[in-house]
Amino acid sequence: MSYSFTLIIKKYERISPTLDDMSSIHNHNTCLVSKNTKHGGVYIHKTGKIIKGKFLNSSGSVRYPILFNKTEEVHIRYENFLYNPDNIRSNQFQKQDIISVIDIIKT
Repeated sequence: MSYSFTLIIKKYERISPTLDDMSSIHNHNTCLVSKNTKHGGVYIHKTGKIIKGKFLNSSGSVRYPILFNKTEEVHIRYENFLYNPDNIRSNQFQKQDIISVIDIIKT
């Protein structure tokens, strides 16, 4: 059994840097999207593909890279993902309501 869904990540406000910053988004123990190095690209799980929007290539610091949108929203479509997208969380210390899931299809 697998799931297909669209993950929407909205641009977040950086009111308090380091507390508002995020570098990864997980579902259960599986990483969906992350920024591992400041100048590197963005890691997206092998079942995902960006269908709308972009992330910044160079953001954060060398020790603490951050995942930050270049556009207002980034839409990532996941096909044949193994787990139900019911426990999606980010590593933001002060959580903001920026992540939503739409079009969930169970196959």
